[in-house]
Amino acid sequence: MITSNAQIPDFSHWTKEGQYDQLKIYTKDSTGSLKKFGAEFIVNSDVKAVLSLLRNVNNYNEWIEGIHECRLVERMSDLSYSYHFFINKKILFGLYTIKKDGFVNSVVTTRSNIMMIASNIDRSAPIESEYDRIDHYQVKWYVIPITKNRVKIMYEGVVDVQINFAYSLIKPTIIDNLKGSFSNMEAILKNSQKLSVNSH
Repeated sequence: MITSNAQIPDFSHWTKEGQYDQLKIYTKDSTGSLKKFGAEFIVNSDVKAVLSLLRNVNNYNEWIEGIHECRLVERMSDLSYSYHFFINKKILFGLYTIKKDGFVNSVVTTRSNIMMIASNIDRSAPIESEYDRIDHYQVKWYVIPITKNRVKIMYEGVVDVQINFAYSLIKPTIIDNLKGSFSNMEAILKNSQKLSVNSH
């Protein structure tokens, strides 16, 4: 599938929050209550392994920090699917628990050699009774081959924060979640590369 939407994000005008080995994390205040988070990361892996990891939603809880369960709802095709995810996370030294869920539709698109997975929350989907629905959720993953076994992964996420005070509490948690998620991703991809080499 070819689309002009698979455009690499430009983080040059974003605020760089930090660099952690191969990971760079950015933030940007957007219109109103919408806040953006970005990341770029280089991993020694092939594109096929990266895409397999990003599209295997049933295993999201194994590497995405904060998600404790994720269920594939429907796979319309290899390029379109929906899933339901649940967050059950304690923050502020365990004094506060975030319990939220979201029903998400994902679409895979490509432009030239750039592959993008865009995920958006479906507000019309039924709500799990024990959880609060996430007000706004949008995430885009960009997979950009550098060489045969080296890939750049870029992340762009948007969160809806109603008040600035809430943002000051949520922001460090989101940054920590990104650091943990990319670290987990790197470990899984390294392991998959070892298994691939050993099988040959």
